[in-house]
Amino acid sequence: MKRDFKFIGRIVRPIVAVIACFMASHAVTSAESVLIEAEYVHTMNGKTLSPGMVLITDGKIAQVADAIAVSPKPKVIKVHSVMPGMVNAQSTAGLVGSGGEASREVTPEFDTFGMIDFDSRDFREAVDGGETTVHIMPSTDNVIAGWTCVLKTAGSDPEARSVVQRKGVALSMCSDPAGRNRSRSRPDSIYVRQPTNRMGVVWIMRNQLQRAKYPSQGEAGSATGPLAEVLAEKTHAFGVSRTGFDIQTMLTIAEEFDFKPIIVGGHEAYDVLDELSQAGSSVIYSAVQASVNGSEGSELFWSTPTRLRESEIPFCIAGDGLLERMRLAVRFGLTADEAMSSVTADAANLLGISDSVGKIAVGCDADLIGFSGPPTEMTSALQWVMVGGEPVVGQEVAK
Repeated sequence: MKRDFKFIGRIVRPIVAVIACFMASHAVTSAESVLIEAEYVHTMNGKTLSPGMVLITDGKIAQVADAIAVSPKPKVIKVHSVMPGMVNAQSTAGLVGSGGEASREVTPEFDTFGMIDFDSRDFREAVDGGETTVHIMPSTDNVIAGWTCVLKTAGSDPEARSVVQRKGVALSMCSDPAGRNRSRSRPDSIYVRQPTNRMGVVWIMRNQLQRAKYPSQGEAGSATGPLAEVLAEKTHAFGVSRTGFDIQTMLTIAEEFDFKPIIVGGHEAYDVLDELSQAGSSVIYSAVQASVNGSEGSELFWSTPTRLRESEIPFCIAGDGLLERMRLAVRFGLTADEAMSSVTADAANLLGISDSVGKIAVGCDADLIGFSGPPTEMTSALQWVMVGGEPVVGQEVAK
């Protein structure tokens, strides 16, 4: 009899152990997973699911489908509409001080990432508005302004919030660098210097690019390094230009030195559509606003995003209050899908970060926002925001 019990024990114990391990592993998976059930899942990855589900595991999107069966059932969030967290391609969130190095006109080595206050209220306001990723650009008071960076708007670890610490170099082909400068007066300030007009801005930019392209003809040093990377197409060039003639000048300089800038601002892009198309350039358009006047006295046409789309010029919509800008773009001619894409997938594509953000796809970061109705409708409430699978806005809804 004792032998029979021993025999049975030898068989049963391994089976029990296997079952225990199986149940334990599934308990962990369930605890770490979240299932979103939505009437509409705007994937920005080719189609909208209606209805649809999104399974999140360990901060990543694990599955996207019409229906997902998970056993045991994880925590469930039900919502009318879900879309990717918005990507703001032009932001100054968290920048300390003036956001640049004001003592010199040319600062290509300025490191924006090193000037970020990660506890800044700016990030809380951005994430409250549905922005989960931001492209931080330095101040445009410098002709060559310095490095840009890409960050997540929420998270406790600054290093973990970094998407790209050095995304590209910002160039200011506009009147901003000349705004505070003056000449023919006592040299009692750092602002008694060049440039004092647009001609001076153009000269300094060409001079710096010339030195970067032919360092033997000038002083080769660290200041030419970032521009050399631009010319070698190892990094992006973000050219801040708003008026039609400044955009045209930026494109002419880029053609001369053989690089393709991403135009930032683009208020009067409608006036240079052919030039933008021929140059193969793209636009981070930050002029969607309920006004007819923009920076530098530029004239705005509310239909510009539609005209960029019709001209097949890659663009995204950017700027403060991105949710409102997305909704205004629909009123100004974009379809709902085009407007949502302009602040998610299109922005991620322009910044070269589409592998991780800007769409609801397997393997992407679980940066999602939920709405009580269609996202582009003014009456739809933003109910919650999730960054890396963690609810940071509307936690009482998401738990």
